[in-house]
Amino acid sequence: MKLKFALRNLFIFFVFGTISSQVPDSLHKKYAAAKHETVCVSVLVDMASAVYASNTQEAIKYCTQAKALSEKINYKRGTAAILGWLGYLYGTEGKLDVTMDLYA
Repeated sequence: MKLKFALRNLFIFFVFGTISSQVPDSLHKKYAAAKHETVCVSVLVDMASAVYASNTQEAIKYCTQAKALSEKINYKRGTAAILGWLGYLYGTEGKLDVTMDLYA
């Protein structure tokens, strides 16, 4: 009985763990349909938020894209938010030197 319960919980964990590591299609559609670049920055941050717990590297990729776009359009609020995200993400990976550079 305990084995059956443990296997069921393990199955649920893997199913929901896999689902949460993917960016929802709605965010991809929102990004593709965005008419303003500031919305694109916001959606890229939302994509990073959707995957950061299970795939830090993918979250960093989205934040890096958002940072480049934000700096290109001189969107200071977006850049500030993204630098905070990048600092957090690199900190969770133990890259404290990069984190300190981002927060400085």
